[in-house]
Amino acid sequence: MEINKILVPSDFSEPANKAVDQAVYLAAEHGAQITILHARVMYADNPEKLPELEAREIERENELLAKLKDDTSRHADINIQHQVIRGFSVHSALLSYINNNEYDLIVMGTHGRSGITHFLLGSVAEKVVRYAPYPVITVPPDSRVADKYHKIVIPYDFSEHARLSLEKAPFFAAAPDSEIDVLYVVEDKYEPLLDGFDQQSIYDSIPFIKEKAKEKLEETLAAIPNRNQITYNFTVKSGTPHKEIAEYVKETEADLVIMSTHGLVGIDRFILGSTTERVIRSVNAQILSLKLKKVI
Repeated sequence: MEINKILVPSDFSEPANKAVDQAVYLAAEHGAQITILHARVMYADNPEKLPELEAREIERENELLAKLKDDTSRHADINIQHQVIRGFSVHSALLSYINNNEYDLIVMGTHGRSGITHFLLGSVAEKVVRYAPYPVITVPPDSRVADKYHKIVIPYDFSEHARLSLEKAPFFAAAPDSEIDVLYVVEDKYEPLLDGFDQQSIYDSIPFIKEKAKEKLEETLAAIPNRNQITYNFTVKSGTPHKEIAEYVKETEADLVIMSTHGLVGIDRFILGSTTERVIRSVNAQILSLKLKKVI
């Protein structure tokens, strides 16, 4: 596994600056190059003003490029590239750039919006997590930055996607003094279809599901290669997955959460939602989102 090229989208905010700091740690650890990218949206309501607008925009972009370079001048020992791009929207400009360039990792700050603000404004970071073909580390405002992570949590559901998280976790762990917690959440919500069978939850049909899950987790962890003196713990909880994951991450004060997304889009995603996106909104830990189709 290698990290040679890291992309950091920046809007000059504090979360973006923290993402740059995290990327610098990782670049120093792995000898990687960083590209810091700022996306601009240019508006023109009168075509006759385009030449004048273009001239002002070029001047402004040069100013922003100079600011990007100045903000990272203290990291002279790291190979850092800077670029300003344009698009119809920030997220479309970023995704177009990402899909036309190859990177091993994207590191991106989040603004921690929730509730009605998030519903109205959305999240550029979530769109990048959802659609980018590369792994993405989201860095919330209050998270800790580090070159290696000492406490990693992996929400696990025994799927092929989740196994990818287990395989990649040792690469980010600070062995030998690190721990990886593997968490399985039994979704025990009431299912109305069970009424006719006098069953109120999954425990009525599979009463020993927690014990079975623990046995399966032990088998899974025993088969993990490259454990490198890392301590593995496993926990089984019951409830709503994203809520239980968020609560567990807070309780354990995890540095990093590694989740493999299923890449659902369109109507499938609208109906099913995304546990990964909900966790991103709920915790202050960094989250590494992986996709099976693009392996680092």
